[in-house]
Amino acid sequence: METYTGDRTSTAEMSETDYAVFDALADDPRRPWSDVAQLTGLSAVTARRKWQRMVERGAAWVTTHPGFGSGAVYAHVEVQCAPGATESVAARLGAHPRILSVTEVTGDYNLFLVVAAEDIGELRRILQLTIGGSELVRGVRSSVINRVYSDGSTWRAGALPGSRSVSAPPAPVRPGIADPRARTVLGVLEPDGRAPTTAVAEALGTSEAHARRFVKETVRTGTLVQRIDLSLEHSDWPHGLALHMVAPAHSLDASAARIRSMPGTRLCTAISGGPYNLYVVVWLHTLEEAVEVEKQLVSELDVTVANRSILLHYHKRMGHLFDADRRRIGHVSWLGEEG
Repeated sequence: METYTGDRTSTAEMSETDYAVFDALADDPRRPWSDVAQLTGLSAVTARRKWQRMVERGAAWVTTHPGFGSGAVYAHVEVQCAPGATESVAARLGAHPRILSVTEVTGDYNLFLVVAAEDIGELRRILQLTIGGSELVRGVRSSVINRVYSDGSTWRAGALPGSRSVSAPPAPVRPGIADPRARTVLGVLEPDGRAPTTAVAEALGTSEAHARRFVKETVRTGTLVQRIDLSLEHSDWPHGLALHMVAPAHSLDASAARIRSMPGTRLCTAISGGPYNLYVVVWLHTLEEAVEVEKQLVSELDVTVANRSILLHYHKRMGHLFDADRRRIGHVSWLGEEG
């Protein structure tokens, strides 16, 4: 059997040095340019210029959102739309602040959502009223996320030595996103993840040193997640495979650890409350790789693939909105009022 390695050939859109800057910032999106230069072998000026060019053409950006350690209740939601209604349903759901991601997929369910609610009560209202209350929605299936093994914050392009290694997420802590200071920092970093410490300090009403420590602490504990996101329009991974799987409870963590280590793994979560307990998204260079990825998983692991789909389009990805040509066109703050 051919083994999926995730290896790529560089494209005209993103060079290897672009990917090196991406990976250096992915480890710490607020990393000083002098440190980025040391990691990449570029000068600080060149590294900063390369990043700015990526941002200007919409190839990459910083995303900041409440983390799994924030106390927010995360859920996966599948939505079946009326024929011809997928675009309008996606646009309406994408405007909701707590619906972080809206992805159009193949299969019986047209849309896949990631929801981060303040609490279980808010999640219930979103499921019943915001999502299920539309006459254009024919079916809703939901699961609560119990554990995040890997997500976009642990994904790397593999351009730096060791950049594909990932670490386990931190244990949840309180008070998390309920802390007014964390919400204040989120308000500053959502629109600009590399906002200067002076701006964070001014918003908090503290010294720069305290603001710097507080930002590091919120990220360390998982209250906030900062990550570098990559446009599929410009990248070497234009496709994605989503797999709903069932794994025996005793081997769930071991299976997830193996999946997390695979190049291309974009998301791996343990879920409950539905027919599956493991959800995985793998980014692909070509659609043909989807078969090899699934073959590798079922041959190496004690898992059963219960449902599979190809990602067709990100209408919204962790707060950021995209047009039909996959260009980033806006952002919806998680701090907005519940619709």
